[in-house]
Amino acid sequence: MTNAKALAAGLSKHGYRIVSAERTINLMLVDLRHKEINGKQAQEALDRAGHYCEQECHSFDTYPIFKPGGIRVGHSGCDHPWHA
Repeated sequence: MTNAKALAAGLSKHGYRIVSAERTINLMLVDLRHKEINGKQAQEALDRAGHYCEQECHSFDTYPIFKPGGIRVGHSGCDHPWHA
């Protein structure tokens, strides 16, 4: 969870809004709308850089569903209680 908190702090420091963060797993939803980029563009750029994320709609999202205003970043495997 330390890495997830550091990532959230770093994104916030650079002006990205963290819409939600899961407390039990390392996932967060990042609002990109005020940066004038959509989730599809961000996902494609991060894929090229070798980083996994998913484009994602969020509450109050005004972008179209196929080009949503957010991304979900993180992973759910390692810290989850049922992961063996």
